[in-house]
Amino acid sequence: MRNTFVHEAKKVDKDEIIGWSEKYLDVYQSLNTGNMRGNSCRDRESIDRRVGWSPPDKDEYKTNCGIAVDSNSGKVGLGIIVRNSNGEVMACCSQKLNSYISKRDANALAISRDIQFGIDCGLNSRMIESNDGVIVNWINMGLNRDSNVGIILSDIDGLGADMGGLNCILVNNSDFETF
Repeated sequence: MRNTFVHEAKKVDKDEIIGWSEKYLDVYQSLNTGNMRGNSCRDRESIDRRVGWSPPDKDEYKTNCGIAVDSNSGKVGLGIIVRNSNGEVMACCSQKLNSYISKRDANALAISRDIQFGIDCGLNSRMIESNDGVIVNWINMGLNRDSNVGIILSDIDGLGADMGGLNCILVNNSDFETF
């Protein structure tokens, strides 16, 4: 809705915004409590299955990171969410950057920021989900440290080593749904 207003210069009806917000709140609350507001009968398990998320081991944390790149305006958005083994959201953040970087570079940067954010929050996650298969493979296999994202990959290696290891997991784009 925001993008419709900002990028397409179209007015958005307040009832449409309220409806979207209520739906977003339903999903957020269901992921944290297992309960939905109103008459909805969806439960947390069905939502987890629908979005393709599987929990980490007990007393562990799992993070998901994603990006949005507008190469025309040089704007990049990073998003990070940390959840525990019960699927509860422990922390989340987003960051806007003004930079003309590729999606691949932005994904590597998002993973690096993801790890650092978890450390800063005291929620060290050794399991990170991303939807960039090339970056995930490079991290897991220790490849391409001499590429244009090599310095970021080396930072990821160092942060992972400090935590006792890192498991970067590929998640398909279709596993993420916009509400």
